[in-house]
Amino acid sequence: MDDRSLGDWERIFAGHLVREIELSPQRSAAHLPDHSKRVWARAKALCEEVGAGPQTMVAACYLHDLGRHHGLAVHGLKSAELAAPILEAEGFPKDKAEEALDAIAKHDYQTPAADRESPAAKLLFDCDKMDAFGAIGVKRYVLYFWCANNPLPPIRDVIDDNLMLKWKSLHYKRSREMAKDDFDYIVGFFERLGRELDGG
Repeated sequence: MDDRSLGDWERIFAGHLVREIELSPQRSAAHLPDHSKRVWARAKALCEEVGAGPQTMVAACYLHDLGRHHGLAVHGLKSAELAAPILEAEGFPKDKAEEALDAIAKHDYQTPAADRESPAAKLLFDCDKMDAFGAIGVKRYVLYFWCANNPLPPIRDVIDDNLMLKWKSLHYKRSREMAKDDFDYIVGFFERLGRELDGG
């Protein structure tokens, strides 16, 4: 019987994440271990309330963006593919591994919300998207757009087609309650940035 604690699993998966990034062909500065750690912190706070197992969630949170470091924007399936041998090598419980891999595979926007059937899949999606809000969200947008030389869309599109999409896509009412201040902060930031870029 496996006697590893939740903290043990967190250390194990955090270590695998660091190694995978070091070996990856295209490191994504907006998806480094600090992002996964914050996703896990949110999930840990909500998992019992929504019925998602904490062991499943620690695996899903730490391994969900492995495909991002292969240069993929649509990366859920690739991340699940890369996570599967890690879970197997560590002897992670099979039922929890299957649920974690399902959540990882379905955390892209391209997966219809109705296909995220398990609490784990819904919670991973929410906690991942919530990390795009607040001051941390501003930092991550700077890393993604300016530091990585990705073209910045018009500011109104960032707000309407990106931030609002993330907000409206959250599955759980509790996710929206947890993220509301951070969401308001980042929308206000981009609205002000848009005004100042326009000379207003």
